[in-house]
Amino acid sequence: LNKLKEYSNFHDYKGQIENIKLLENIFSEHKPNVVIHLAAQAGVRYSLVNPKKYYETNLKGFNNFATAVPKLPVPRIIIFFPSIGVL
Repeated sequence: LNKLKEYSNFHDYKGQIENIKLLENIFSEHKPNVVIHLAAQAGVRYSLVNPKKYYETNLKGFNNFATAVPKLPVPRIIIFFPSIGVL
């Protein structure tokens, strides 16, 4: 992350993917050419211990991402699921 921060066109935000307003504001402000989705609660065990949070981050968060991105002319979208449990 520190290496990426050396680039003036890299922006790092702290927030929750469940916050669709945050996503829309970031996308609106920067109008990115590429969007990479890496946010997820990984691990099946976590889903058993905290199913509500797992749902909110993985399913609701992905839905927010999928809702916010098409509002922009983003030519490339990269979606990465760090856990098979996300699917």
